[in-house]
Amino acid sequence: MRSDQDLRRHGPRPRGRGPGSPAPTAAQRRLLPVDIPRLRVGLILGRRRGHVPRARERRYAHLRERTVIGLENCPADPAGGSDDEGFTLIELLVYIALLGVVLAVVSSILISAVQGQGKVASLNTSASAGQVAARSLVEGVRNASGFKVSALTAGGQLVQARVGSASPGGAIAWRCQSWYYSVSAGAILTRSSRTGLVAAPGSDIAGWTKVATGVSVPTGVAAPFVGASSRLSIDFQIAGTGGTKLRIATTTTSSAQTDTTTGPATCY
Repeated sequence: MRSDQDLRRHGPRPRGRGPGSPAPTAAQRRLLPVDIPRLRVGLILGRRRGHVPRARERRYAHLRERTVIGLENCPADPAGGSDDEGFTLIELLVYIALLGVVLAVVSSILISAVQGQGKVASLNTSASAGQVAARSLVEGVRNASGFKVSALTAGGQLVQARVGSASPGGAIAWRCQSWYYSVSAGAILTRSSRTGLVAAPGSDIAGWTKVATGVSVPTGVAAPFVGASSRLSIDFQIAGTGGTKLRIATTTTSSAQTDTTTGPATCY
């Protein structure tokens, strides 16, 4: 053990070496990067205090130079990385801007897809309602012994028919059925009776069934219903969501035989 006086005079002895230790061999020098930081600190402290002998300083001068060079060239990250890794503010702003552009494009595509799907669904709903109204008119007039189409007025237009249907006993059961296009309601209504004719409802539509709503007359069309002899032409449009309109146009002809033995004799 060294005394406190020796420590104050000569400084701490380098760890792992004693007086008279031989100079490191070439093989030991190749392993110096493991012990370099400890040796360099000891030499620097000893030289700063002025207690490192000249001979020892010259002896380890080449080691000190290699130590300094090795430490300066040694990367901070053992994996070879750099302490400056990461994003700069400009890079971060660029990435945020690119992400915003991508999100905007994806959002517009999704919104367009949802809106397109909504329009298709609306058109399908409108087409179904329009087909229900047109089918009701077509089937009624086709099975009618006759029909009458009134002129279009400010209130609407009326179609009256004497419609027959087969009864369980084989005889034809007749009824009066009317269809009315209401301008104010924007709808096609229907009503039937087995006792007598069905007149236009006027402002009171109680007792009438709506078969289509959102109905209007297309541009360039004089009236939604046009009758010529036994032929009925139907032409109207029905509105969907988003201002879309679906046009329904078809024709039908009455073909039932006249039979006045049962039911109402006249319906118009």
